[in-house]
Amino acid sequence: MRFASGTVRRVASVRFARGVTLVECVLAMAVFGVLICGVMNTAGAAIGTRVLAERREQARIMAEELLSEVLQEPYDTTTVVEQLATVKVAVLGIKLGVTTPPRTIVSNADSVDRYNGYADAKPVNTAGDAVKAGASGFVRSVSVVRVSASDPSVISATETGVKRVVVTVSFAGKPLSRRVGFVVSPTRAF
Repeated sequence: MRFASGTVRRVASVRFARGVTLVECVLAMAVFGVLICGVMNTAGAAIGTRVLAERREQARIMAEELLSEVLQEPYDTTTVVEQLATVKVAVLGIKLGVTTPPRTIVSNADSVDRYNGYADAKPVNTAGDAVKAGASGFVRSVSVVRVSASDPSVISATETGVKRVVVTVSFAGKPLSRRVGFVVSPTRAF
């Protein structure tokens, strides 16, 4: 629209400009909201990853401590005690007194085998003290098996002189750390 003074006024465009500003504002807020959601999801994932890394590190330390404790135990504490005994032998009706050394086997529970099947929901050390503050929720378990000396991944039903110790630490039912060690009999010849 033109006025006598020569100025041009655009009334319709002013209304349109106000409407565009409102639409632009709404679109900008929608884009901003989507971006904020993305940033929050990324931050949440980063925090979750950090927490998982901390739990795995704590589980690794707990597994190594328990494995170290288990590996300090002797391979087997079964000992043979030699005792002299007199045995009466009857040969052709004649009783003879013969002294022979019978073998008596004495088994002691202080060996690496006592940890087989061990599991604790509240990890403690041998003194009964808590392993680490914040260790609740972790479960440590141990398995001890005889293995082949030539291939330690093969379980053996017979005595081989080598035992594999596996310590697993889990949190909320998910294994976070697994450590493996071997105990060798002192009488094992290689």
